[in-house]
Amino acid sequence: DKEVREKVEMLAEQMAEQWGVTEELKMQDQMEWVRRMNNIQATAEEIVINEIFEKAKNIHKDITNGKENIKITYVTEFLNMEKNKIKEVLDSHLYIDILRKSSVKGIQKDDILIEINDMEVQKYGSQGQNRTVMLVLKLANFEVLREKKEENPILLLDDIMSELDENRINFLLKYIENYQSIITTTDSSFVKNVDNIKISKVSNGRLEI
Repeated sequence: DKEVREKVEMLAEQMAEQWGVTEELKMQDQMEWVRRMNNIQATAEEIVINEIFEKAKNIHKDITNGKENIKITYVTEFLNMEKNKIKEVLDSHLYIDILRKSSVKGIQKDDILIEINDMEVQKYGSQGQNRTVMLVLKLANFEVLREKKEENPILLLDDIMSELDENRINFLLKYIENYQSIITTTDSSFVKNVDNIKISKVSNGRLEI
C-alpha cells in the first residue's frame, strides 16, 4: 500500500547514497545506474516486507497469548527479478491482455498468504482470526513506519474492534495508549474504561463533537 511504498522509497534513497549510486553515475553510465537502482529497489522491497512480516508475527504472538502460530508469505513473480526480465514476462502476455482487456501478469497479482496453525486463514479462519490478522499487519506497518521516520505517525483503525474478543480489544487499547490514534466504530462500549480519549459521533450525516 501507499505507506509501504513510502518506506521502500525512503530506504532505497538511503541505500543509493550509501552505495554510491549517484546522479554523476547516471550521467556517466545510465545502463549501469539503472541496473544498480533496480537491485537496490528489489533489496529495499524485500527488507521492508520482511520487517513488516517479522513484527506482525511478534504482535500476533502477543495478542493471542502464544496460542496461535502465524506464517506470512509474500507471493509474487517479480520480487528480485531484473527489469528486463519483467519486461519480457509482460510483453509475452500482451496479446492475451489486449483480448481480455485486463492484465494477467503484473504486481497487481501479488498476494499475501497467511496461515494460522498451518491453515490458510482466508479460507478456514474465523471472522475474529481474519480481523486479528488485519490488525497485526496494520500495527506492524505502523511500527516499521515509526522506526523509519523516527516519529510517531497517527494510527488510523477503521471498525477494527468488531469480531475481536475482550482480550484482544484490551491488548489493542493498551498498545495504542501512547500514540495518537483515530478509531471508527459502531459500538463505543469498549472505551468505557479508557482514559485520555475523545469521542465524536456521526448522526444523520453530521459530525457531533
